[in-house]
Amino acid sequence: MTKIQFVCYLCGEKSKSKNTLASCPICGVSFENSKEKVLKNTDCISSEGLMGVHTKKGALFLTNQRIFWLRRHGTIRHPGRLFLMDMIDDALFPYSKEMGFSFGLDEITNVEIIKKGPLKIFMLTVGDRIIVLEIKAKYRQEWLDAINDAKKHFISEKS
Repeated sequence: MTKIQFVCYLCGEKSKSKNTLASCPICGVSFENSKEKVLKNTDCISSEGLMGVHTKKGALFLTNQRIFWLRRHGTIRHPGRLFLMDMIDDALFPYSKEMGFSFGLDEITNVEIIKKGPLKIFMLTVGDRIIVLEIKAKYRQEWLDAINDAKKHFISEKS
């Protein structure tokens, strides 16, 4: 029996299976009855806490129900290395992705752009977890507004 290739409508990842898949093995969206849709997505770097622990590259997705980040295996940001070199590596050697985090919009307690020394950083707080996202400076405010708007719509629809 040949394998069927699936492309997730939400995260765009490809999967192969002998059977029909009910949900995406990467992002978990249901293929049968989900009303989840992508509002924004971008490649970005994510790290835990303000000190930048476990810095990794991946893709950030904002949907009408949650925010999630898919981590790329094998791509770690190297201090002093040109970002262009990482981009060339990614193009030549594409890495598989796995779920890095996924939070319902109602779980987000705070999202803000803060000044830390000479830098401004984009920070997402969920409970006691702080996640710093390196989003291009010209898109940070756009992302902040989009997350807050999506959160407001999600909570109003839920009640």
